[in-house]
Amino acid sequence: MTRISYRRAAVALAGLALVIAVAPARAQSDGSSSASPLPLTSKTTSLTSGDRTFLLQAAADELFEFEMNRLAMERTTADDLKAYATKMVAQHTEVQQQLGALAQAKGLVLPNTLGMLRQRELDRLQALSGEEFDREYFQRVGLRAHRQNIKLFRDASRLARDPDVRSWASKMAPAHEQHLAEARSLPSARWLTHTPYDPGNFQGGM
Repeated sequence: MTRISYRRAAVALAGLALVIAVAPARAQSDGSSSASPLPLTSKTTSLTSGDRTFLLQAAADELFEFEMNRLAMERTTADDLKAYATKMVAQHTEVQQQLGALAQAKGLVLPNTLGMLRQRELDRLQALSGEEFDREYFQRVGLRAHRQNIKLFRDASRLARDPDVRSWASKMAPAHEQHLAEARSLPSARWLTHTPYDPGNFQGGM
């Protein structure tokens, strides 16, 4: 995301700030270090529009991925996908907690419900079963969502103006890279991807 598009995205996402309450924690920590306490250097409500946009987008993404992974825990019959989804639910819960604390310190209210488009995606996945469900879940969450997150957090680690926001983005970017790597290494990836081992790069789509 360029510096221009980073600002432009703020306009489209500013409405998310009207949604009330921080996304609640839904599960216990699995001990992952990705959500260890992040020391804050300042407490301020004067975030730039780009920093606010990043935090709002990250919160919306975390909530969406939590719900998609939770559904996969219940629906998939593939053992490796179920284990992966379970791990993602625990880790996304931790990240939600950490993100909520950061946003609260900065005076920012985060969304606690899915937006209309994300809810439609969740509903579409919920209507599937068997191999169709596994493929859609893997492509949409295991691959695409994590690629998008990698770019989002990489950009914020360079462009965020608030030092705490920039530090958190820098800390979390490798975690999203690891999530993508783990998805691509699953045994089911051999038949759920369009090409073996999904050799697409981090900047790509599917």
